[in-house]
Amino acid sequence: MKKSIFFVLVILLIAALGASSLPVYAYTPDFDIHSKSVILANADNGEVLFTRNENEKMYPASLTKIMTAVLAMESTTDLDAEMVTAPDYIFNELAGTNSSTADIRRGETMSMRQMLACLLVQSANEAALIIADHVSGGVDEFVDEMNKKAEELGMDNTTFVNCHGLDADGHLTTAHDIALMSRELIGKHPKIREYTTIWM
Repeated sequence: MKKSIFFVLVILLIAALGASSLPVYAYTPDFDIHSKSVILANADNGEVLFTRNENEKMYPASLTKIMTAVLAMESTTDLDAEMVTAPDYIFNELAGTNSSTADIRRGETMSMRQMLACLLVQSANEAALIIADHVSGGVDEFVDEMNKKAEELGMDNTTFVNCHGLDADGHLTTAHDIALMSRELIGKHPKIREYTTIWM
């Protein structure tokens, strides 16, 4: 539950960050910040207020799912009418990883709206793989699309290796780039805000 709430709060905090060309204003927080990498911006106008190591590459963990959600929203016209079925093969990738899941079963079918709830609220790794297969016809193909979208958004320090966020060699991003893809998700797909109001 804590992991899910953290994921939602991160989306809320960085959703409206501006482009990298915006000026950085002097701001000294009156509290300790223990995070290694930080970016803080005005949610109204995108002005960057404070940064620390915002371009340092790190494992994104489940924040990877922000990009998975971006591509899912782009490919779906009607979240309730679009039905998604869990293929057998995707479960093999998660075997032995002790992954966060929503207990979706092989062959189970649900709407894209329900699948996104599993992805964003429960942070379910199998939901990410199911969405990837549904949207692109295969997980590898979907990851290629994630990287193309990252390039389009100017996420110059990001490389995706998977769609769920389990640590993997080369699967890296930055606080700055996470801000860019978060703004894309919230700004262009306002329906995604429905998930940020789910507390349980």
